[in-house]
Amino acid sequence: MLRKNRRLTMEQIQFLLEGSKDTPIHMQLLFNVLMGLRRRKINGEKEQMF
Repeated sequence: MLRKNRRLTMEQIQFLLEGSKDTPIHMQLLFNVLMGLRRRKINGEKEQMF
């Protein structure tokens, strides 16, 4: 079951970004937060059609 309207608050986003600094996933989180990109799009993976 998918949850709708599952969004982070600004405080949660700031906490997440501060905690991820100097880690390999910081840029992925930044792209996700700022541009709404999903992990596959950020990494350039092709989506498969089923």
